[in-house]
Amino acid sequence: MDIFLVRHGESKANLQGIYQGHTYDTSLTNKGIEQARAVAYYLADKYPQIGAVYASPLKRTYQTAEQIAAVLFVPEIKTDQALLEINHGLWEGNSLEQIAQIYPHEWQLWHQQPDQVKMPQGETLEQVQTRAIEFLQNLSHTGEQQVVVVSHDAWIRTVLCHVLQRPLSDFWSFDLHNAGLTILDWDELPKVVTISEDSYLSQLQSDLSLQAR
Repeated sequence: MDIFLVRHGESKANLQGIYQGHTYDTSLTNKGIEQARAVAYYLADKYPQIGAVYASPLKRTYQTAEQIAAVLFVPEIKTDQALLEINHGLWEGNSLEQIAQIYPHEWQLWHQQPDQVKMPQGETLEQVQTRAIEFLQNLSHTGEQQVVVVSHDAWIRTVLCHVLQRPLSDFWSFDLHNAGLTILDWDELPKVVTISEDSYLSQLQSDLSLQAR
């Protein structure tokens, strides 16, 4: 099975440097919508046999999936709670500057040893990875040959660590652009084909340094 993992397009909170997680659920910016269209047309051109689109139910992912499904003529977007971003807990709705001041130890640890962090009232990376891999394993039994999965930055990072057999301490090793495309060959031994392909974005790339991470 070919699984096309798409990070959502640029959201309003991305521009504001605010942690989104589950509860601070902002829409795509105009650029984010254009990014979603760009990846949609790229997929339609390269992989016209895609038969299904799955998405996290949050606005930023669902709106990205809408653009993809429309271009691919997929009539239904299937949502699943397992595709949600990491639960940032009490960090959600706050900027990275605010969190660095309120939770200095946890914030520093998050950037140095992310696998050791459980955000207040939130999740660990291991918990995210567990639900992500369970979802992909179940997906591989659906009989589909090519599937798009629209999810989030942390979610995709944990999947890459699993498939590449790298520890979650390597979580920050990947640059995942908004509407970037990561391709997995999901078989008995899953393989990573591409990480965050974004050639189709051209001048539409977001400034990742502005985003809360």
